[in-house]
This record gives sequence, C-alpha cells and structure tokens, in this order.
Amino acid sequence: MSRPTLTREGPTRALAAGPVQWPLIGVATLLVLLLLLTPSLLSPGSPVAGSPQTQAVLVVFYGAAGAGNQSEFQVQGVEPAVYAHIWVGIAHAIPWPPVHGGRNLTFGRWVNTTNQFSDSVLASPMPLAVNVTAVFTDRSGGTAYYVGLYAFNVSGSSLVILTLTPSLAGEAPASLPLSELPVPLPLALVPAGSRG
Repeated sequence: MSRPTLTREGPTRALAAGPVQWPLIGVATLLVLLLLLTPSLLSPGSPVAGSPQTQAVLVVFYGAAGAGNQSEFQVQGVEPAVYAHIWVGIAHAIPWPPVHGGRNLTFGRWVNTTNQFSDSVLASPMPLAVNVTAVFTDRSGGTAYYVGLYAFNVSGSSLVILTLTPSLAGEAPASLPLSELPVPLPLALVPAGSRG
C-alpha cells in the first residue's frame, strides 16, 4: 500500500490570494453608505433658501420675429426650484448708456408670477433695461431674494450687456455675439433670513 503524499497546493493557493485587505473593505463600505445616504441629504423637494439649488438666473434670448427683432428674458433656476414670486420689469427707450447706474429708469411693464419654476417676458426694441427679483422661500420660512438690473443694446451682430447691479460687476460678459445666445446671466443673492 502506498502512502499518501502531502502536497503544498492548498497552502500555496491561500498565500497567492494574499491577506484580507481591510482598508479596501472599509473604503468600499463607506462608498456604499454614501450611495445610500446621499439621496436623503440632497433631497430635491426641500432645498434651503440661498443654497446653490435655489440660485436664479436671467436667460437672454434674441432673434428675428416677423419684421423686426425680438428679445426675450426668462427668469429660471439653475436647478428646478419653485419661486414664491418672480418680478420682471422692462424699461424701454432708455438712454444709452444709462446714466446714474440706471437709478433713474422707469419700469413701465412689470410681470409678477407666484409659485412658478420660471417666467418669460418678451420685449423689443433695444436699448432696454430689465429689472428682476426672484424670491425663494423654503419649508422652514427662510427666504432668499435673487436680484439683478441689466441694460441691453444691439450693436452690429453683438449684444452689449451693462450690469447695473453693483454686486454683479464683472460677473457677466460686456458683450456677446448674437449667435451665442441664449445666455444665462447671474442674479445676486440677497438673504432675507428666517421668519421663524
């Protein structure tokens, strides 16, 4: 009778797999937890007033409409957000460039909407000014105002943009080719605090 021989295949295979990589298991566990918890941390249903999820912008469109050119201004969120109020005022036939930082402009056409994702206003001819306020109120009563005052004129094939809101100086381009429109322009955040 022959004697069984011991081979080293079993222990060699175990050594080839290496020791348990606890740091990798820990990182994998943390990633799984983050994937599970992130939806509740970034709930789209309840953004906080003043957070990036509630930021509003003024989108500028310009194009041919019938016999003339037509401009359209749309206030909307960077991300979908319902604004408690959106006010858009248009000042027509303004002096170019506006004097006194636009403080003497008369906004004869105002559009006011409530509980909307966005609002659009058609306006022509240029030059004109647009005054915007978008109000976001969160569930806890915190309120943020997004404001902006811009003046626009067409020069050749370019849209000339003057930022009349001091806190937005340098945030918007001074001019853009009409072919690059529509373009979103920033609105300034003015936190109003909490009512509670």
